[in-house]
Amino acid sequence: MKGIALVKRIWRDPVWSKVIAAVILGSLALAVDPVRLWLKGAVQAATSNSELVWLVLVTIATSVLWVRV
Repeated sequence: MKGIALVKRIWRDPVWSKVIAAVILGSLALAVDPVRLWLKGAVQAATSNSELVWLVLVTIATSVLWVRV
């Protein structure tokens, strides 16, 4: 229970939220080519299969994280 409380406290703290955002952006910056390849695969999957649902869910989750952070 203490671990969950710690995670909640860190998540609500605006300074730690900025640190988390910086880590996420830094990770994406280091992985530009893999992200580009993933996006290419996601677009192909959305246009050819029923993977559109997963793409929408990932987009919604990313939007929620973006607004939260």
